[in-house]
Amino acid sequence: MFLLTGCRLAEVANLQGKPSATVGASSPITLRALVSGPDVAVSAVDFVPPLRSSSNGPPVELSLVVAIENKGDRTEQSVRVVAQITDQDEKVLHSEAQTVDRLAAGEGKVVQFGRLSDLPLRPVYTVKVWTVAVSGEEHLDNNMKTFRVPVSLSSR
Repeated sequence: MFLLTGCRLAEVANLQGKPSATVGASSPITLRALVSGPDVAVSAVDFVPPLRSSSNGPPVELSLVVAIENKGDRTEQSVRVVAQITDQDEKVLHSEAQTVDRLAAGEGKVVQFGRLSDLPLRPVYTVKVWTVAVSGEEHLDNNMKTFRVPVSLSSR
């Protein structure tokens, strides 16, 4: 048995008011453009199903969901989103990339990364998600989020 602690990764667990398990890779979220020019951002990150501090093991189906948004004033094409999970020694345990075909100005979408239930058990994971800069993008400090996820092992 192991316990996951500190696993709340985002301020927004459910971006559309629906159960997390129904969030899909192309779920649109309408936002408003905040800056002039191109600007894509990672806005929230969470697990589906949500990780709990009292768990008997990893869920059979575990996915990482990443909400991205276009804070710019133009439609972006082929927005690349990358998720990477490493251990305490920075060894890459999982790396995956997806492309969002179209992201209108002020729009947000949820991208789902799956197959995480087979991660080898480690005392801590680092989860990094980022959007690759789009053409002409200068505001890059909102393109990446990094989280540390400690795991407490229990022999119960």
